Amino acid sequence: MVSAQDAVVDPSPAEKLILLDHDIRRLEYELLVARRRKRWGNILIVTGPLLLIALWIVSGFSQFDIRSANSQISAVVGLAGTAMLLKAVHYRLEPGGPRETRLRDAEKFFGTRKLEADLELELTLRRDKRKLAVSEGELSLKQRRLAYKAEAFSDVDRFRAENKRYRRIQNVLQGILIIGSLATTAIAGISLISPLAKWGTMATSFLVGIASGFIAAFKYRERGAYLQQTADAIESEWEAFDLGVGRYKHYGSDEDGQTNALADFAEEVYRLKTEQKKREQNLDQPPSDERSGPSAAS
Repeated sequence: MVSAQDAVVDPSPAEKLILLDHDIRRLEYELLVARRRKRWGNILIVTGPLLLIALWIVSGFSQFDIRSANSQISAVVGLAGTAMLLKAVHYRLEPGGPRETRLRDAEKFFGTRKLEADLELELTLRRDKRKLAVSEGELSLKQRRLAYKAEAFSDVDRFRAENKRYRRIQNVLQGILIIGSLATTAIAGISLISPLAKWGTMATSFLVGIASGFIAAFKYRERGAYLQQTADAIESEWEAFDLGVGRYKHYGSDEDGQTNALADFAEEVYRLKTEQKKREQNLDQPPSDERSGPSAAS
């Protein structure tokens, strides 16, 4: 006699697809964390030594005195540069995604993280399994389209969350750029009176350079605008489908009409998401004049 604990109930095709989608989203988040830690490691390993080199150059022109304000600022800058360098070394020695929660006692301090390459391979495997589950006919075409329709609304939330993050970063960098530019001009005007103002000019100029470089390189405003545009378009398509207006007003309320409307909805959402991916790829590419090289000059 088989007990209730020994009885294994196979999940339905829809439940298998939900579990695979859950694993894919979890791996995408872990891969995002791994790439973010790698990116910050690269930034800090450059910024930290630059601060220490700038401190060494400036300290060569002034005499160190623990009681002076210049020496105290030098100590703070030196500690900041050292902390950035140590954090960059930590990222290099312990790369990967989020720290796993279930650890042995010996691993609690150092921890274990999945490497970016391992996460990419695992994510690819989960996506291939999902394609295989769909291609084997476990779900009908209508069920797959309904699942795609339900997933579209979560894409809207994800796009808007990313837009808020990019917009927040853009606002912070833009504020640093504006305030830093004004502060540099004001501090430079009084640098002849107070030697301490030279440190302020150097610090504000350094921050303005970093902010302008990040804005030009990563294009946060454009990324956020494209994400918001795609999210609004998908949401508008969702509402038009539910209300039966726009392109969906000619479909009837019978099963064939709803099936055709669902197919049209899936095709339009797929087109919007594909265009969003192309925009992101174009933003990651260098300017056209740099890509064309000598051909542009000719």
